[in-house]
Amino acid sequence: MTAILVVAASIHAGSVLAASQCDKTPWEQSNGRTCQSIGLDSNRAVCRDGDEFAMHCDDSQTQIRTCRSDRRCGGDDAACPGSIKREYGERGCDAYDDGYRFGRRDAEDKKRGDFERHDDRYSKGTEDAFKTGYNAAYRKYK
Repeated sequence: MTAILVVAASIHAGSVLAASQCDKTPWEQSNGRTCQSIGLDSNRAVCRDGDEFAMHCDDSQTQIRTCRSDRRCGGDDAACPGSIKREYGERGCDAYDDGYRFGRRDAEDKKRGDFERHDDRYSKGTEDAFKTGYNAAYRKYK
């Protein structure tokens, strides 16, 4: 019972977060669109392929609104790309974030770019997400 309440509270907190981030953005007719259907997430800012900044989304009403976050895509705290989020979900975003952190560290330490040296940090199911994050950071900080 406690676990259900914690999950429900975290889902509500995520929706409130997106709503508060976009509170000055006007609502639009959803026309059947949801945050998920346009590659965004109502619980966290997401970088879609080609986005310069991570985007927030709020579909908590019968309408929808999106707004830009302050976080640059591919920056120091790179947001999970929408393509990773869609394919792998939260596990993929966690693997991407881990890969990004290790890729940056390896580049800054002048190590050879080899994500496989960290094979204890990802599972076979999230290897591509880890590799994508690793390579993005390694190229940026090399």
